[in-house]
Amino acid sequence: MKQKLALLLALAMLCVVFAGCSGGASSSSSASTGGSSSSSTSTASSASDTSSRPDTDPVSVSGEFPDFSYVDGIDTSEFVTVDWLMVGDVPDNGQTDAVLEKINEILRRELNCELRLSFIGWTEYLSNYNLRLASGEALDIVYCADWLDAKMNASRGAYLPLDDLLPVYAPNFWNDVKPEEWDQARDAEGHIFQLPMNNHAFYGLSAMFYRNDWAKEAGFTDGIHSFDDMGKYWQWVVDNHSDVVPWNTAGDLDSNQLLNMYMFDKTDCINCIGSGSFNIILGESNDNPYQLLNAVEQDWFLDFAKTMKEWGDAGYWPSDVMSRTGNQTDANMFQVGKSASWEHQLEQLFNDAVEYEKKVPGSDPQAYVYEENRGFSYAAAATRWADALAATCDCPERALMVYDRMRYDRELYNLYYYGIEGIQYELNSEGLRVDPEGYSAAKDGIYFCNNALRNDEYDIERADAWPYKKKYIDMIKPMLIISPYAGFSFDPTPVTAEYTAMNEIVARYLPSIMFGKAGDPEAAVKEFRDALQSVGIDRVIEEATRQLNEFAAG
Repeated sequence: MKQKLALLLALAMLCVVFAGCSGGASSSSSASTGGSSSSSTSTASSASDTSSRPDTDPVSVSGEFPDFSYVDGIDTSEFVTVDWLMVGDVPDNGQTDAVLEKINEILRRELNCELRLSFIGWTEYLSNYNLRLASGEALDIVYCADWLDAKMNASRGAYLPLDDLLPVYAPNFWNDVKPEEWDQARDAEGHIFQLPMNNHAFYGLSAMFYRNDWAKEAGFTDGIHSFDDMGKYWQWVVDNHSDVVPWNTAGDLDSNQLLNMYMFDKTDCINCIGSGSFNIILGESNDNPYQLLNAVEQDWFLDFAKTMKEWGDAGYWPSDVMSRTGNQTDANMFQVGKSASWEHQLEQLFNDAVEYEKKVPGSDPQAYVYEENRGFSYAAAATRWADALAATCDCPERALMVYDRMRYDRELYNLYYYGIEGIQYELNSEGLRVDPEGYSAAKDGIYFCNNALRNDEYDIERADAWPYKKKYIDMIKPMLIISPYAGFSFDPTPVTAEYTAMNEIVARYLPSIMFGKAGDPEAAVKEFRDALQSVGIDRVIEEATRQLNEFAAG
């Protein structure tokens, strides 16, 4: 799930509207193709109707975990369709639909319901997501990660409070999530609205991946471990491989990574308030996180801008980087031998490194983790990935029962994470995953937006897993600490005009400065600073500071 696309202004509303948790007399209709037929008006019980609820919480009946026997005490005689809104791009090969039908076979049998999925693609995903929620469209389960303006949408009434529902209709989940994790999932009024990720150790630190075979030739026998090292490696690529761009990236995707790489290595600052896809309102340090500052006003930002001009002029990225889009990305360019680096979260390398090694034999991909020198990084919040029930959900009981089942039923877990055994994966004699003969991602790949349901206990490791995975995990684990902002989400409503204008200014100036394409760095930074002051960035910082102080006070 990339967070790199710049937030644009509102788009035209998507016109396809699916019926939410719709009742139906028959369970035979397929949900494999979302919205192919309309359904009758729901007669399922609403959040305020307690007629179908048991008198007592049916939790831990057998003392085993997970325990789905609570379903026996709940009336599921009315067949319903649960609409689930996900974010991401689905392969156009029909395989996701085929897996969904397998999932629905189980849900029809166990819960007398089925899922119907709709997706928001990655292009302008945030604008489209907010529009879908604001439209009043009948939705049930919706993706609700922090980076999807979760707290802001909660303040606008987009999600359903779950405090009373969870212990009854998702008791496995309710008992499994720690109180402090539920606290991260509450809105400003203290109601639980998010369904948090709590069973996955997420190693999402920002990292620049590189060819270790070339790094060794460049003199880095122990790998690349700093911002300056990366610059020297890229210069070596320029000097020795004229047909390869050191970082063959597209300017609309990856420019924020250069600022993070510099800032995490050379300053004590920490990211706090996002500006679209960028971060310029920072905490002074981990020791003083509630003292906020404007990154662009700092002396080091000018030094950063000058370095980026030097690197851009040296050819460390394409000369036309600002106009490159689409599949002209660093990862794609690496796989065809035209880039010496690509950027992503460290965990992505766990998944991609082996495949990339096959495509570029001998490249031995490794990672420079930006925060390794400062010695700490923030553990992912429980709501870094999350789901929720939309305020328009008209059968929250069944939706939560589905969620509880999807999270803890191993058969379902294997389906939506790995697919159908024999088509998307096979198990070898050691119980490790391997690709079936003839498998290809284009032909057989699937996609579900299932990160919030991730459960490390149920994961099946690949037989060809990246051999360096443990080395990086052992390095990262001691670094992870709880963020001082865990559970906090800035609500820009009191400063909507200033915040919106600030984001527009950042999107206009920052990418070209970060890629050294803004001309004279001193003049460009001064113009950027003046523009931010003119639209009231200090007012945004003042309001963010007020909210942070209230948050810290409990």
